[in-house]
Amino acid sequence: MDIGLVNSVSSTSEVKSVKNTAYSQQTSKVDYSNYSIADLRKVPYEEAKSNYDAIMNRSFELDTGEASAKELSGLSAQLFATKVTDNDNFKKSLYNTLQNIENGPDAFVAYGEVMQNLKEYASGTQDIKPSFMVNDNFTTYKEPTRLQINSIDFSDFISKMINEFSDSSNAKGEVKKQYQNITDAYITLQKSYENEVRKPYYA
Repeated sequence: MDIGLVNSVSSTSEVKSVKNTAYSQQTSKVDYSNYSIADLRKVPYEEAKSNYDAIMNRSFELDTGEASAKELSGLSAQLFATKVTDNDNFKKSLYNTLQNIENGPDAFVAYGEVMQNLKEYASGTQDIKPSFMVNDNFTTYKEPTRLQINSIDFSDFISKMINEFSDSSNAKGEVKKQYQNITDAYITLQKSYENEVRKPYYA
């Protein structure tokens, strides 16, 4: 997957949901026929996870060309995040992190960055690289199995990524900015993940 150069993966203020009611209490499926791309991107994680197919189908209806495809890339990234692993804490944290990146293409790039790094981490790679340095050679690392992804210590993964990408003292100009953007995205992901892990679990 060509995820391109990381331009400006930035964390923004927390996205407010288009619905403030608890989705878990709803008994019927939501009608997305009047939802815009912006509306769909504001759908909370639990709802997106439950109504993945309906939201994806609505996104297909909204795909009218290159401009809409760019906007929809952020929504696609969010939806893909709900399928990454069986670990709900990580999926929700990644979903929320991408949701808070207002620019669709930037959100998609951030998703691709995390997926590339997960692949490296699961493969035991010591020399973690940003996607723009790996270029198109994503076949260097084997696709991790579902079991491998599920067995990842996501707290360790995120911490390692922050350490790797924040150590860019030799980078200059645009490359340094790209490293900083990646670091910022992982810092946002870390805060979200730690918050999710701390939440009490109710059976």
